[in-house]
Amino acid sequence: PTRTSGPPTALPLLAALALLEAVQQVTASQHLRIKWPNDLLLNGKKLAGLLLESASLGENAVYTIGFGVNCIEDLDSPLYPSTNLAASALPSDAGAIFNALTERLSHWLMVWLANDSMDTIRSHWLRNASGLGGPLTARFSDGEISGVFEGLDGEGYLQLRLISGELRQISAADIFLGNLKDARA
Repeated sequence: PTRTSGPPTALPLLAALALLEAVQQVTASQHLRIKWPNDLLLNGKKLAGLLLESASLGENAVYTIGFGVNCIEDLDSPLYPSTNLAASALPSDAGAIFNALTERLSHWLMVWLANDSMDTIRSHWLRNASGLGGPLTARFSDGEISGVFEGLDGEGYLQLRLISGELRQISAADIFLGNLKDARA
């Protein structure tokens, strides 16, 4: 599909929604949530994620989305606890997930093409957000900040309320839910 306006920041959010709905459709799990912007958590552990790449093709932008779902094995990560579908006794049919993902991604891309798409995407994303209203730490290459995860702005950036009361818009960071100091202990 072609879009001449609207924030490309909608893409990771709509892709995360498509992934969430595809895995829910195949597994019937109600324990799935999205960690900003596009990691899929199962019972608080990372189950899946995606990578969005962009390139220029003449005057047009081209986007590629890669999805990774831990069906049978999970990746060891020192930063995030992870899990897989099989370990959770959930259906782990990668083909079924792919088919459902194709349909759900098509749906959300069509929503994105609609005039009110970002509001619709944002509201659905927030309904499935992990950690909304709770403590969150955003880690950057040069430091980190902590606060309360208040929501998403109109562009899809994370809104973090600092202890000073300042509302920060986060466009990119490693996100840690809960109190990072407690996680390090």
